[in-house]
Amino acid sequence: MFVEVAPYLPGHDRTYHYCLPADWPPDLPVQAGHLVVVPFGPQKLQGIVVATTDDEDDLPPDLPDLKPIEALVDPEPVLTRGQLDLAYWLAQYYQTPMPACLVLMLPPGLSKRGDSR
Repeated sequence: MFVEVAPYLPGHDRTYHYCLPADWPPDLPVQAGHLVVVPFGPQKLQGIVVATTDDEDDLPPDLPDLKPIEALVDPEPVLTRGQLDLAYWLAQYYQTPMPACLVLMLPPGLSKRGDSR
């Protein structure tokens, strides 16, 4: 399975594709709205799954090797389909990056970012 993730990182204005690890438990499904931990360069970030697919043909053709997601933060999705649709609409209507719109939907304190010093 492949997932499209909007990372929770200020300044990033697009989504990224990941795969599920081969040893992912089958009783732990990943769906749109889940908060996940993903590798992002040398760091690990939280991000929101915005789409999933089982078909490799649905992925953009020029993707590099996909990295696997590392963990689910919560077994239940943190955003509903309605919230995801609203975030898509906000991003299109106001010409705003999708990840910035998704962050607006999260309850305060649910997601964490690393502190900079």
